[in-house]
Amino acid sequence: MRAACLFLLLIGGSAVAQSSDESAETEIVKGEFHRLSQELQSLAHRGAWVGAQRTFLRLLSTGLSPGFEDWVAGAAAARALGDMKSAKSRLYEASKLRDDRTVADGLWELRQNYADVTLLCSSRLLKKKTPPSLHVEAVPFDPVQAAAITYAKNELAEDCSFDGLLPRGTYTFMERTFTVRPNIETVSLDLRGVR
Repeated sequence: MRAACLFLLLIGGSAVAQSSDESAETEIVKGEFHRLSQELQSLAHRGAWVGAQRTFLRLLSTGLSPGFEDWVAGAAAARALGDMKSAKSRLYEASKLRDDRTVADGLWELRQNYADVTLLCSSRLLKKKTPPSLHVEAVPFDPVQAAAITYAKNELAEDCSFDGLLPRGTYTFMERTFTVRPNIETVSLDLRGVR
């Protein structure tokens, strides 16, 4: 009987210690989340978009749910860097937290001027040091749209694939011409077998 009581006391003490450790760990994560959230807002306010993007991704890695301002700052960072698909998904997450005219306008602008595009090519091109070519017939005057095209080119040069949003226009990808028409169609070109 005495051994059973001692065993239960040890198990109970172990559970309390484990619970205390988990609680301390949770507080550390919350503290880091709060610090990253403040850093994100500061970087976004200064227009330091590369740092804001990196900080937003670290914020997500904490496993805690970002707030409205975090989603909006993350969307602004992605937009400035040309990653319109991430910008759209982050604005959508912000819209689920709060009804906001600026967020609604941002989503509307993306739907009206961009379409989903998937481009794939053989990674052998990268081994040959021949970057896959993506050209637009008329480079947009809008710097954000131009950034989206640059982002797509960089993604293709990195791993021969792009899955994102491109602005309205006519493009040529590895000698194949396609047209991006927002709200009409999704473009998908799989040229992995083309050399």
